[in-house]
Amino acid sequence: MRRMNGKLKFTVTFLFTLSLVLMLGLGSGCFLSPGDGDPQPGDDDDDDIAERATIEALLADFFPKYYNQQDSLKYEQMLDDAYQFELLDKDPDDTDPPEFWDKEEELAIAGHMFNGWETNQGATVQSINLDLNLKTTGEDNTNWPDKPANETWFLSIAAVDLKVFVLDQGADGFTNFIVFSDQEFVTRPDPQDNAQWVVYRQTDREAIAGGKN
Repeated sequence: MRRMNGKLKFTVTFLFTLSLVLMLGLGSGCFLSPGDGDPQPGDDDDDDIAERATIEALLADFFPKYYNQQDSLKYEQMLDDAYQFELLDKDPDDTDPPEFWDKEEELAIAGHMFNGWETNQGATVQSINLDLNLKTTGEDNTNWPDKPANETWFLSIAAVDLKVFVLDQGADGFTNFIVFSDQEFVTRPDPQDNAQWVVYRQTDREAIAGGKN
């Protein structure tokens, strides 16, 4: 952790360590802990359907666009009902971390952030800046239990660059959380419309060495 220009900057695993930092000592008062975060709608239109027509469009365009707009209704559309976020095998800040969280928990976390939910310590998310750089995509041959025999699923690697700006009345006034790491995304045709794509599995990786500050 380094202090630069009055900001606290952290390189952490994708959202999980961030949630641990903000949950520390706050109990149920953390906006990143799974709970009752309500969906936060944005503009209601049909453009999002076309924006999920390819895997590249889903990950490089749709995901960051609506995550940055803090639109959890559209964010929900891109996640398969069986979605899981798989965490790193080890985390020094938690002696008993979960192996994953599911779609309901992920949407609760997003809902807390997007709604500007305030912790018991007076911390709220002010802005989110997410950028994904798609690196590779290839056929995924994993024998997933939910995979229909006639479907082809794909595994993509994307560089995730995430900055979450938090107004924290209990610290220096604001905190800038920074994540820069590769993530694995398993995508499948949307069961509701197989011309569109959804994320079935997201897997965290170690932070990229020499990442951004």
